[in-house]
Amino acid sequence: MKVNKHVVIVMFLFCIIFFSTALLLEFSNVLPKESHKDFYLNFSIGLFASSLLVLVPSIVQYTNEKRKYYVAMYRILNYLLYDTLKIISIMNEYSKNEDISKYFESIKLQYNDLISEYSLFTKFFRLSSRDKLIESVISETYKFMKLQSHLASYRISLMNESISMLEYKEAFDSITEVLIKEYKPDFENYRKMIDEDMKNIIKDKEFKKYY
Repeated sequence: MKVNKHVVIVMFLFCIIFFSTALLLEFSNVLPKESHKDFYLNFSIGLFASSLLVLVPSIVQYTNEKRKYYVAMYRILNYLLYDTLKIISIMNEYSKNEDISKYFESIKLQYNDLISEYSLFTKFFRLSSRDKLIESVISETYKFMKLQSHLASYRISLMNESISMLEYKEAFDSITEVLIKEYKPDFENYRKMIDEDMKNIIKDKEFKKYY
């Protein structure tokens, strides 16, 4: 995606430069006729046409890669949001001794996949609504993971008998309250937005029953 973006920018600049040069040579007296003006004019037009031939496929390829990028990101985000909401649900509805470590490990792996995929992303001029949604999920998930790491440090301190069970429960309840009030509504909203946008991504597809 980044390569195509750079190609688009360079070829777009070339198109402007050589087209402007061709116009200048054609409609001005910058060069006299005896200085091979026609040769330079044709040369400029040729370079403009060549740049245009590279520009158009690069734009198409960039658009296609970005479409695939959104599908891949949404797939990862769906799993990531599912696990984060699962952890919040366990912390809210079940025992404080419920094992959430397996979900947290899954989140860390998915978050790494998310960042790896996001590293391929590049934008033109401004972020789209999809880009803003993806960045919002990344930002809030990172904060969520920091809170979970903070809670894990309390759990380790409890195991080492550095703090009492009462202190651990207070920390657990405090973090759970923050997750329920501040993070759960956002995560649920993100999932809803992704589900709705996934329909837009495939809206040009027509599905038929063949068998």
